[in-house]
Amino acid sequence: MKSIDRLPGLITEIESDLAMGEESNLASGEAAEIIVSRLKRDEGAAESFAGGAYVFRLAGVAGSCTAGCDGMLRSWLRAARRKLEKAGRS
Repeated sequence: MKSIDRLPGLITEIESDLAMGEESNLASGEAAEIIVSRLKRDEGAAESFAGGAYVFRLAGVAGSCTAGCDGMLRSWLRAARRKLEKAGRS
């Protein structure tokens, strides 16, 4: 399966997980860290810290944020949606 074919499902999954994290007793950063750990383990995602920014890569898309893990995931979601729109798949 091509990376772009995976994006709609990954977007839905990450948005749902973030929403559940907001409804739980976990702080947003804690929920995001759990989500990133699972995506690294199950989906081959990569996370790094470079140039003062957290960087998250998954399915050919990268997102970055200087504010932490939650912002990094939300940045990835925006970049993934842009990639789909650019490919005419929105």
